[in-house]
Order: sequence, then C-alpha cells, then structure tokens
Amino acid sequence: MADITDLGLTPMQIERRIIEEENRRIDEEAVDRFAAAMKEKLAKKRRDGRGGWYLKSCLSTDLSTMLRDHIDKGDPVDVANFCMMIHQKGDKIT
Repeated sequence: MADITDLGLTPMQIERRIIEEENRRIDEEAVDRFAAAMKEKLAKKRRDGRGGWYLKSCLSTDLSTMLRDHIDKGDPVDVANFCMMIHQKGDKIT
C-alpha cells in the first residue's frame, strides 16, 4: 500500500484530504446516530399504538400539520420523523 506522501501531493493537499475525510466521517456518524434515535422514537410510538403513516388514508397535509405542531414542542427527532414520512410519500411539506 502506498504511503500518502508517495501520491505526489503537496503537504497542503494532503492536509485538505485528511480534513475532508474527517468531515465525511463526522457527518456520516452523526446521521447514523440520528437515524438510530429516529428508529427508537418510531418504535416507541408503535408500542403506544401509533403508526400507519404509509397508508393512502394518511394524508401528507395531515402529516404537515402534525410536523408544524411538533416544531413548537422542540424535539428534533419528532420533527425529523414527520419529515421522513412526508419525504417517503414523495410529497412536500404543505
């Protein structure tokens, strides 16, 4: 395996690549942790008897209203879950 210094890059280019890789890693780990929190909240709500956002009878307009209501409650995981539901239905927030 070639050493990074053997790639013909300047020290500044090497540093930039290291920073870019670190930024990518941090972003991906944050998304993974947030997705896990979303899944936990969805599981809790299913245990509480909630669900069915994917059904045709569950309208994106209703989900948008619930999204707006949850913004003021302050839980970003709830907000993200409503955004995911609307996104997966292929709709926009109304």
